Amino acid sequence: MTLRDEINTFVEDTLSIGQIEQHEQPKILRDGIGNLITFENYEISIIDSPLLQRLRNIHQTAFAYLVYPSANHTRFEHSLGVANIVKQITTSLKNNDETARAFDDNICRELRIAAILHDIGHGPFSHVSEDLIKNLHYIKEELKQEKFDVDKPHEMLAYHIIRSDNFKDYLTKIKRIYGFPAINIEKMSNMVIGTMDDPWNEGYLGDIINGPFDADKLDYIMRDAHSTGIKMSYDLDRYLSSVSLDPREQCRLIHDVNGAHILEQILFCKMFLYPSVYHHQKVRATECMIKSIFEKIYDKKITLLGYSFEKATDFLRFNDYTFMYEAQKCPELKISINNILNRNLLMRCLTINRHTIEESTFSEFIRLIKLRETNNDQVNEIINKVRLNIVDRLNKKGVPVDIYSIWLDLPSFPKFNEGFRHIIRLNKSMFPTLSELFPTSQWALSYAQFKWKGHLFGPLKYQEQITKTAKEVIENEIGIKFNASAERPNKRIIVE
Repeated sequence: MTLRDEINTFVEDTLSIGQIEQHEQPKILRDGIGNLITFENYEISIIDSPLLQRLRNIHQTAFAYLVYPSANHTRFEHSLGVANIVKQITTSLKNNDETARAFDDNICRELRIAAILHDIGHGPFSHVSEDLIKNLHYIKEELKQEKFDVDKPHEMLAYHIIRSDNFKDYLTKIKRIYGFPAINIEKMSNMVIGTMDDPWNEGYLGDIINGPFDADKLDYIMRDAHSTGIKMSYDLDRYLSSVSLDPREQCRLIHDVNGAHILEQILFCKMFLYPSVYHHQKVRATECMIKSIFEKIYDKKITLLGYSFEKATDFLRFNDYTFMYEAQKCPELKISINNILNRNLLMRCLTINRHTIEESTFSEFIRLIKLRETNNDQVNEIINKVRLNIVDRLNKKGVPVDIYSIWLDLPSFPKFNEGFRHIIRLNKSMFPTLSELFPTSQWALSYAQFKWKGHLFGPLKYQEQITKTAKEVIENEIGIKFNASAERPNKRIIVE
């Protein structure tokens, strides 16, 4: 079965759960970050489909709610928020005499539907399962196509879901019910991946959904900050007042120079969220625990509801809650699931960053973080080798740990390449990139060298033994020596 056949079957099975309900009027929804959003009747029918409704039960930021109790927002509300921002962007551009002709009713309709659908390729725990999906061999091969982002298989899956025969039939029924003109399925799927068939004339459509400063980024930055209680924001009104299209070909979304500082503000917000939320050590520890559960599933040939997670669509058949519920019923997985549910998490045994490395081995640390950026497979091999060696040494010393309880976590870096891709209009003849006005490339380098952290996680009960052994193994395998600040004294104790 090809990937397309696999996805078409998944779409058929999922859509068969529900039926299309006709709505007479548009609906107004109240959003959690202070917006009233109006959806057309046909949009409500799409939102009501089981493909969209499953996103209600997939957390936007995976297990960040274990650190920030209010971070329970989901992919569903994010999708609605992206559609709202798309509407604001297109309204701003339609009200501009210079760009209005690029946005007829059909284009605006397709952009909104693409925004609603852009995350339907996500599996449980959002980017945690995405890391697993992209390592499936046949998915790696699919992602080699130039039009896909190798780090975002959920976009590729959404692209194929939208293009599937069964979803086309579903949209055709909706079009027939509401009587609007034909929807260009191919164009909408291209908007989701940000790669248009005719980039010289339609590139701006991809930029609005999936570009350097797209509606997706504008929503998740604001929503993630709000839901975690982080006091951070950007000026969306100023963004909208300065957005435009490149007048030379009208092929790309650009900003006038008086809005460039808002783009810098957006990038700063993005950079701030990584150490605060996405790379928070407890969030990362929990994500490692979920990955260990999937390791057990693969190693022990476990299936949940008959699915082995060897296919990408196996992940799409679960959300956060159904996965945890079914896994908890499995004897081999029950303890691991309960540890997460009860917040009995792996503990930080070592911190790996520029401040915890002995100066004599700093060059090895730089080599490691550069490798993290350029060769994901090789880094994963190093991680697994270190974990196995730590477990082997500890077992020989009588410490009863297994590979599933020891994790070396070396997170990927946030990308700040938006500055190289986004055009700023200085005047009628000068169109530099944002990075030419402000060196955003230095942000990625600064983050890698000053903000990035890796960790070695293990059970609290054996933290001291794990720390000592891990330092020895990492020095032997990677060449990094640690100073005293790498060990964080733990004030927690276990009461037997």
